[in-house]
Amino acid sequence: MNIENELIAFLDGQIRSHSAIDRDRNIEMIAYFYGFRGSSWPTLDETAEHYGVGTRERVRQIVKKYFVGSVTATDIPSIGAVRHLIERKKYWLHSDLDESIEELRLAGDNFSIQGLFNLMNDLKISHGYEIYTPDLKKATRWSVHKFDENFILRRSDIPKVKALLGKAKRLPGRCGIARLDYLESEKEYTAYRTLIENLIKLSPTAWIRQDNDVLWYLFEGGDNTLINYSEKVFSVIEKCETERLAETYRNALDARTYKHDYPPVGLIIDYLRTSMSFENIDDVVSFTGKPTTLNDIESDVVQYLKSNDDTAYPEIRKHLLSLGHKAPNIDKSVFRSPLVYVDRSMEHRQRRYSLVGSPVNLARKSKAQEDDRYGEFLARLRKLGRTDEVGQQRTRKEQNILQQWLFDGKTQERCAICNNKYAVRALVAAHKKKRSECNEAERLDPYIVMPVCVFGCDFLYENRHIVIEDGIVKEGLPLHYADIENEYIKKNVGKRVSEEWLKGQKSYFPTLDSMPP
Repeated sequence: MNIENELIAFLDGQIRSHSAIDRDRNIEMIAYFYGFRGSSWPTLDETAEHYGVGTRERVRQIVKKYFVGSVTATDIPSIGAVRHLIERKKYWLHSDLDESIEELRLAGDNFSIQGLFNLMNDLKISHGYEIYTPDLKKATRWSVHKFDENFILRRSDIPKVKALLGKAKRLPGRCGIARLDYLESEKEYTAYRTLIENLIKLSPTAWIRQDNDVLWYLFEGGDNTLINYSEKVFSVIEKCETERLAETYRNALDARTYKHDYPPVGLIIDYLRTSMSFENIDDVVSFTGKPTTLNDIESDVVQYLKSNDDTAYPEIRKHLLSLGHKAPNIDKSVFRSPLVYVDRSMEHRQRRYSLVGSPVNLARKSKAQEDDRYGEFLARLRKLGRTDEVGQQRTRKEQNILQQWLFDGKTQERCAICNNKYAVRALVAAHKKKRSECNEAERLDPYIVMPVCVFGCDFLYENRHIVIEDGIVKEGLPLHYADIENEYIKKNVGKRVSEEWLKGQKSYFPTLDSMPP
């Protein structure tokens, strides 16, 4: 027996004095309220609406009369097992608790944890847990669908978790991109480490990168040194090569004193390429935020370098001294400035200094037609803001634009994996990297998708039975008891993917080792 069977058996014996229609409706309605008829967040209001019985008060009366008023916890023994299961951990991912309840056969494959909480509350089974969203707000019927995952937490633990998450959110403000293990000295870190990690990963504003056991992260829109640098830099330049800007920012960070390590250049490059705060076309980055004003010495440095690009330090120093600036301020504003690129390929005394986005560095041929189209679609996608829209159902706001990016004006296209040409209706806009693993900037990049056919490639790629590494189709996770599918895999392994579909970040094609389980 499981909870649903025990509930129905009790109701079947309890509700006898009705017509068959009323009896069956009341049983179904009570089962619905306790989460066994498809609702993810059953409430009295929703139950009344679903069964057309008037108001929430009418449902409450029926539930009380035929169930709550006569049932005891011993009548539904499996619900006690659910409570004991939940109490094994301080917190759960919603999906993990779902899976554990199913594995223990305490419920079937169609139940609601909120419905089970309704049942425990009415049976006077104390548990102290609630469902919370990744922003640590108590979930509601409307908010529970906004996120890919929610959490089951003790109410009494919420203040401690909020305090620890608050400290985690403040860390990137000092160092640009923070590591989660910077919190190791905090009292509650060990107990809640995995929870805080999941809260960060599931935050809609988080930018994250996993490097083995190290989680690097920041929150878009929050206080951040790299954004503060960009507000200055992009008040005087329009664009800059990504690598050059990252090297300059890393050099500027070394002027600061902080107890934690600053992010390496490679990580800053990755951030500039994939952040919602920047647009990156052909590895040239522009800033989408609001510029700020420079102080006097910064303005003087910029004006000098605009006229004297690629110069030596003594020349800059002499000029700034003549303007009345003090030597210590000059050193800081030249050696460790986010505005000044330092060529470190030479000895210290021979190093050359130039504006980070100097005209010689930005000189480029006019964009090809394809680059113009990419920029147009990137701009359209970025205007969407958040990609998930939550109403009665969750929708992917960007999907239509991505479909147009791949198929607009075409009747046929080749599958990126098998390279066969199909009518566009037989192809899907497949995410190179699972959409659930993309941050907002990655979801809003036209290069995140490629055309994949529905005749096998879409299923095999989506489920990681084939992967793409270095532009080559390779065998992925094993597929058992599937002779035809494995023949199809072998047929395509070794094929080279067209350069057209390899554009975008290298991380868009994760290897098996780097993929989350």
